[in-house]
Amino acid sequence: MRALQGEMRLGDLMIVNSQKKQHITILDWMRGFAAVLVCSSHLRNAMIVDWGNALDHGLINKFLYGITGFGHQSVVVFFVLSGYLVGGSVIAAGPKFRWTTYLIARLSRLWVVLVPCLVITFVADAFTVSFASDVLTGDYATRWHSAPVAGKYSMSWQTLVGNLAFVQTIFVPVYGSNGPLWSLANEFWYYVMFPLVMNFVGKVGVVSRVSKLVSLVLFLTIFYWASIGVITGFLVWIFGALVSYLNNRMRQPMAWRRSISVVSLVAFATALGLSKWSGVPAWFTPWSDLVLGVAVAAFLLCALQWDSIGPSHAQQSGASKWFSDISFSLYLSHFPLVMLVSAYLFHDASLQPGLRTWIKFFCILGGLFLIARIVWCLFERHTPIVKKFVASWFNAIYIAHR
Repeated sequence: MRALQGEMRLGDLMIVNSQKKQHITILDWMRGFAAVLVCSSHLRNAMIVDWGNALDHGLINKFLYGITGFGHQSVVVFFVLSGYLVGGSVIAAGPKFRWTTYLIARLSRLWVVLVPCLVITFVADAFTVSFASDVLTGDYATRWHSAPVAGKYSMSWQTLVGNLAFVQTIFVPVYGSNGPLWSLANEFWYYVMFPLVMNFVGKVGVVSRVSKLVSLVLFLTIFYWASIGVITGFLVWIFGALVSYLNNRMRQPMAWRRSISVVSLVAFATALGLSKWSGVPAWFTPWSDLVLGVAVAAFLLCALQWDSIGPSHAQQSGASKWFSDISFSLYLSHFPLVMLVSAYLFHDASLQPGLRTWIKFFCILGGLFLIARIVWCLFERHTPIVKKFVASWFNAIYIAHR
């Protein structure tokens, strides 16, 4: 979205305003750490026994089980960050918002990583089915918690096209074993729904009675097909956009920043604990996501308010930026590989926690990071080039048909 004032690129977490570029390290850490937790959660579920079946309940094992148990909560963090960055760019564009520029940027961003990761899914699943087909047909869904569910596995061309069109979980299943693709569909439709809402209330784009009516009809159509999970996630996503709006309009006095930051951190930790509390009834799950979303948004806002970002701060972002860079590639590539490795090495029985097990765990995790980095180097880092090419191609067609 280079043409939009106030562009916020999700890939490199750079925020561009009318005055200067700023690299925000707190966003790098949140994004990178969230991706690592999602990947760790899936890998631990697939290769190590559940906590209730563990023979060693020592402190180290308790800590490692706990830190690798926040996969779903990390997706909530992703939604808030996406709302802050992408939703913030829509708000910043205001009347200059144009659907063509926006969609070219969003689709380029998604497809550049999605297409190669669908190829990885096809190849990984082909190997998995050759020696452990029961992993992909639903037999391990309960044991591994995140393996494909019986009757939902599909690698048909219709499913492939549906995933490229972001209608997985709506009209088609996710492609192959790549379960995390469910959230990508949510993300895309949030990208569409938010500008529709903002146009309807007269805040972005060319505002007219016709555009408002069209925006309302399109939004209600999407809303009709959306599940309760999609709607809940959209509200969480909007919390992130609200952070962007508030952050540009408020500056707390220094005396208040520390107290507010401590309160927001406590609220964040409390919401995380609530989301993991086994006593919470099933009907409360969407509400726990909303509570966590509010807490993450409050924490992010306070961190942005507290943080004084300058050149010296930007130089401190080496490790955080590395993980932030690969986070999207890691998120889309890791799951079929987790299924493949776990089916090959731990098909017969999950491992008991212990030193050797955790060494194997971190070695495999490092391998997944390496593959994600390769995907980033080959594809994701070239997103701006692809975006520029697509925009030039679109402009050429537009001019030719004027």
